[in-house]
Amino acid sequence: MAIVSMNLVNIVIHKEVSDSALKDMIEMENLHLVDAKAGIKASDFMMAVNTKHIDEILGLSKADDVEATHDFKVIEGPLNQMMDYLGVSKEERSMPLEAVSSYQEIKEISEELFKDLSRLLQKKEDIEKRLKTLESLEVLEYITESGINFLELDQLAYFEYSFGLIPKEQMARVIKNYENIFAMILPIGTYKNKEICLVISMHELALETQRILRSVYYEAIQIPKDLLGTRPEMIEKIKEEKEKCLQLLNDVEGTFQSLKVDYEKPLQEVYQQLTLLKCIQEIKTYAAVSSDYLYLTGWVPEDETKGFMDKLSKYGSDVSVGLRTSSEVAMKPPTLMKNKVLYKPFETLVDMYGTPSYSELDPTPFVAWAYMFLFGAMFGDLGQGFFLLMVGYVLSKKNVYGRILKRIGFSSMVFGFFYDSLFGYEHVISSFFPSSLENKLFFRPIENINTMLILAVISGLVFIYISYFYSVINKVKKKDVEEGIFGRNGLVGLGLFTSVLLLIAHSFLDWTFLPENLLKILVFLMIVLMFLKEPLSRKLAKKESLYHETASSYYVESSFELFETFLGMVSSGISFIRVGAFALNHVGLFMAFHTIANLIGTPTGHVAMFIVGNAIVLGLEGLIVLIQGLRLVYYEMFSKYYEGDGLAFSPMSLKKLEGEKI
Repeated sequence: MAIVSMNLVNIVIHKEVSDSALKDMIEMENLHLVDAKAGIKASDFMMAVNTKHIDEILGLSKADDVEATHDFKVIEGPLNQMMDYLGVSKEERSMPLEAVSSYQEIKEISEELFKDLSRLLQKKEDIEKRLKTLESLEVLEYITESGINFLELDQLAYFEYSFGLIPKEQMARVIKNYENIFAMILPIGTYKNKEICLVISMHELALETQRILRSVYYEAIQIPKDLLGTRPEMIEKIKEEKEKCLQLLNDVEGTFQSLKVDYEKPLQEVYQQLTLLKCIQEIKTYAAVSSDYLYLTGWVPEDETKGFMDKLSKYGSDVSVGLRTSSEVAMKPPTLMKNKVLYKPFETLVDMYGTPSYSELDPTPFVAWAYMFLFGAMFGDLGQGFFLLMVGYVLSKKNVYGRILKRIGFSSMVFGFFYDSLFGYEHVISSFFPSSLENKLFFRPIENINTMLILAVISGLVFIYISYFYSVINKVKKKDVEEGIFGRNGLVGLGLFTSVLLLIAHSFLDWTFLPENLLKILVFLMIVLMFLKEPLSRKLAKKESLYHETASSYYVESSFELFETFLGMVSSGISFIRVGAFALNHVGLFMAFHTIANLIGTPTGHVAMFIVGNAIVLGLEGLIVLIQGLRLVYYEMFSKYYEGDGLAFSPMSLKKLEGEKI
């Protein structure tokens, strides 16, 4: 339940074993790469200075960027086409691979596999094109003039013919202007609200005829020469040709299926090798290179560093690994959160706001408990919570949000039990318990409105205090004295918030924890310390200047910040009252549906309102509560302690390329 500690590794690989060593790194999936050239310039790339590493050290001074050498698109297109046509899965990989194939080897294998398939693909494409042409000729069945012989028309010496469709409204224009048209346009049938027309014109007037036909949206239908004849002859030929094409298509599909059996494994191996080679080239974009060596820099989780180095030790002197802890370098380490199963899905909510920096506390456990508590308190219902749990269980197989839904659904069930609420009906759960336990075990929000609202504010104050503690610890870890001690979310801010709360409790609730005058002195003292946070912190740090700008500008800014701090304190505490308000609203909505059901007064009406009411509450109110819970976590808690300016740990692996089409 923390941010995983990282080590910086500097790796030098002899070019002869580079692809094999990089393959091993990809398999381990624990190396977050950074720009090696930048690391060399920043002097973060360090090696043991001895005779064993003399060649690597000499090459380091001449290291330069690696140039991309392969165009994978040449292979990707045919490979994707083959796998898609044959229905070969791209997800099944048999890592680890024994060796890395070269680009040329993969290209040659891919081309060899594509030979037979390309012939079949072309054959299938030709058959489908022929079928499409034949289907377009169904218009022949709607010709009313059966005496036309298209073969004879095609053999005319001084005339040419065309056959096609003209929309009926355009045909009226043709008839109206027929005396101005130097062609014979004969309607010979009707097809889908269009006139089937035979157009005959002289060769010399062909261009003029085409211009006229375009103006009336004429759709020409081409009849293959081998099908020409009289209408009955052509219909018979088309029927026979269709049957022949369909049979050929079935034969081709059968051949495809047999090819899948033979090609599936080779295609998957080529796909796997191509993915691996692409990943290796991606890694090399982070590397620096000399004449003989490849230089890489990256972060490895501390607890996996030994295994990482042991894996590469098999290469002996061809691979050298230097190790440095995160505290020894100026480079910012990436962040890897490691949480228990219960908290793991809530990392998504944290990442939506921003990745925690390496020096921050991992807020995931706090977010998990806070979000589950807030949702359950606002949406407490045993039946609806169980429904959300089941939906979450189904969705959890596909995405992380389903796993979150399972947890908040369970929280809703827990609160719903104590709220004595089952699908909006109260006093159902309590009926299974002795009456002596009813007042002790169950707490119905609608019967305890004031108490519910007070408890909501109290729970909010607890969360705010935890946020303050997170803030102080984070600032201390970053050695930020100004904000950690004197800031509004630091120790002084915590003291001011506590003093103001105690003063309010003393004034309005008659609760005396400390004398009123002492509380006022504490409030004043905290205000002064917060107002003077920059000069005080710079004085403690023994800096020459007490202000990073002019003193007047600083105090003006401090005044506004102090005012904003007080507004934030008031709004933060009151903001959590919505938890109680939504709990009451949840019951109130069902009371409205119960009232409607009673007005209907029939069993069917009660069932209908039960279904409609639960559907609306689950869909509409459930969504609102989800958003309000996030608002409280992000705005009221994160704003006090969380920066989220970290860099997510992203190790190089084949999984990174799964989202890319290759």
